[in-house]
Amino acid sequence: MFSSKLTASRTDSMRSLAHKLEFEFLEDDVYSDISLLKTFHFYKQFGSSRSIHNVARRVDPLLNSTLLTFDYTWKVPAGNHRKRRYQTVFFIQAKDLALPDFYMTPETFFDRVGAWLGMQDIDYVEDKPFSDHNLLKGEDEELVRQLLLTPQFARMFRSNKEWTVEGLGYYLVIYKRRKLLAPAEVATLVKLGLDLYSVLREPE
Repeated sequence: MFSSKLTASRTDSMRSLAHKLEFEFLEDDVYSDISLLKTFHFYKQFGSSRSIHNVARRVDPLLNSTLLTFDYTWKVPAGNHRKRRYQTVFFIQAKDLALPDFYMTPETFFDRVGAWLGMQDIDYVEDKPFSDHNLLKGEDEELVRQLLLTPQFARMFRSNKEWTVEGLGYYLVIYKRRKLLAPAEVATLVKLGLDLYSVLREPE
């Protein structure tokens, strides 16, 4: 591996986790999954030299779904050098998702100031603790409210307070911003992602 954080020991641990989850494991992005990420905020943020590693993949042809977890890295300027950033991501592509374009992330002081100045933050008045903690944006606010803002969705992210979630059409991603998760946390991420998929998927 090219980085002190993406060590051989981490790769072995991630391979072992993938085996327990019955996922295929790949050290690097040999299938060019990174091309599917270009519409998401975390990919479009400032930086360069993007790559993904330690890929755990499960494909279900009957459900037309692909599920991935991976370590995503990129570089940002830092003085006369470039600093590498890291983030573990859950990604699912599924034909029974029909998501509006949305972005939800833990709300900061600056987000609250922005909302006060008129920037978008879609509130869920039925669950004030959830709404106070999360910044939620979407191109079609009415559709976001209709498809996302349910008691089940709010309950998940009232207790899971550090996650950022993005969705668009058939695609859903979850991550902690700029956090490389330990293997045990990756298992938690997969469970959260699958639970959220069950909440958001189209009814049969």
